[in-house]
Amino acid sequence: MDSDKILIVHIAECAGGVERYIRSLLEKMDKKKFQHILLCSDSFKNKDFNGLLEKFIIIKHMHNCLSFNDIKAIIEVRHWLQQLKPDIVYCHSSKAGGIGRLANLGLGYKVLYNPHGWAFNIPYGLKPRFYAIIERLLAKFTYKIITISYFEKINALDKHICKAKKMQVIISGIDNTELIKKANTGNITRQSLGIPQNAYLIGSSARLCETKAQDIMIKAAAKIKKEIPEAFFIMIGDGEKRKEIETLAKTLNIEDSLIITGWVDNPLPYEKLLDQGWLLSRWEGFGLALTEYMLLKKPIIATNVCAIPEIIINRENGILVEMDNINEIVNSSIEIYKDQALRNNIVENSYKRVQILYDINRVALEHELLIEKICSKK
Repeated sequence: MDSDKILIVHIAECAGGVERYIRSLLEKMDKKKFQHILLCSDSFKNKDFNGLLEKFIIIKHMHNCLSFNDIKAIIEVRHWLQQLKPDIVYCHSSKAGGIGRLANLGLGYKVLYNPHGWAFNIPYGLKPRFYAIIERLLAKFTYKIITISYFEKINALDKHICKAKKMQVIISGIDNTELIKKANTGNITRQSLGIPQNAYLIGSSARLCETKAQDIMIKAAAKIKKEIPEAFFIMIGDGEKRKEIETLAKTLNIEDSLIITGWVDNPLPYEKLLDQGWLLSRWEGFGLALTEYMLLKKPIIATNVCAIPEIIINRENGILVEMDNINEIVNSSIEIYKDQALRNNIVENSYKRVQILYDINRVALEHELLIEKICSKK
């Protein structure tokens, strides 16, 4: 490693959108000034970060669920921090944020924390009040909290997580040019996936988990299929809810019109095939898939939760529906299917908006300026 460069140790547990965010960020940050190491769960793959990292280190006890393994993960991360002596520790998402900040206690390294969506907004599981208390406590051991939307910052202030001066908003973004290239790579076609050529393809690109509400997608799909016989559905991703989703699809007699791809290295060629792109999240820090749909000119249906309304303006560049409202999803999907003028308006406005507002080069530059400022104060 080069002692003249700023060393950033990233800590991450949840793959999917977080993994894509980190990879895009590392690709664009100045390699003459910054070097990176990733401490992560086994849901990450070393090959996805070729040429971007000094080290790729699996923390074997880091898992999504709360357990005694978290203590082992904290000890393991602490060991690596002591060995690596980073200039910056950058924790991504709530689980890694907890492990990383607790591991750093007493070590004194500057910690950045990006929640990628506050856990206290999750409408199920442990009570939001519990998560808010934990975030308040851990904020005391955080140098700066980066939020990827203004909603996240306002939400944190409402919950008294920390003072405004401890937070910095860096709106998320994508690499438009690179993503278009990725969308046109590989040999992913409807034929190769076994999707009928005349199918009206509706899909989501997200981890299969409670948060992303694929159960609602299946229930909506069953109703849409009755109204649009050529409708076909695809879930681009994998996750802990896959078996439940497959069982539900079979129960609702929709399994023959559904494909679940499993984890894919590049979701863009799959997204390119869609006639509609959905994101039905129950909570969402940003919604990276939405910007990809916008870039690929796909009509969007998304839930009116958390930061999503910052990206999607209802009936201008997509249709917003209330969380878990199956009838609203079905009606919106059928409307898009039937109304060509609405479809054209949505995709045209989406494409303009993503080009102007969501650029990964800006995200990287804002990170560089913040980190250089922090390191200059040492």
